[in-house]
Amino acid sequence: MVKLVIPSLFAAFVTAVPDNWGVQDVWVLTSTLYSGHCTCLCQPLCSHPTDFMKTNLVASAFVPRFNNFSVPRCNEPIKQFSPAAINAAGQVNLQNYYPFGFSRNVPDMWSPTNPQNNVPNFGYPCGGLTDTDYLSNVVSLVSNYDTPQFIKDN
Repeated sequence: MVKLVIPSLFAAFVTAVPDNWGVQDVWVLTSTLYSGHCTCLCQPLCSHPTDFMKTNLVASAFVPRFNNFSVPRCNEPIKQFSPAAINAAGQVNLQNYYPFGFSRNVPDMWSPTNPQNNVPNFGYPCGGLTDTDYLSNVVSLVSNYDTPQFIKDN
């Protein structure tokens, strides 16, 4: 009986992995300074940014790419980031390091309990990272690089 369980678990895992899972060559992290990014005060984050966003670079995108700069193709459905992924990365960490510009307000941004218009979609379901790993990596990368002083001073 045990011999049947292991192949069944392996088969379930293999079928759960999308085609083209993790085929990219690199992940590219881009960042922005929100005070320079905002062209109008119509977005809540532009008129009421967090203290961190006022003087620090934040993540704007984390995307899989091939060496020729093209994006891997994927037929998996794009869904919102899960509450479990948000909780694992930390809502406040995400607000500071990976702000969602179209959120209605900062307190609800990245809310695992009030996601409508406050949580973006996970756009790379075949990128080789789960949504939890994706968000945790973004937070880790941004929290570990330092914004140049000339940006902080201006």
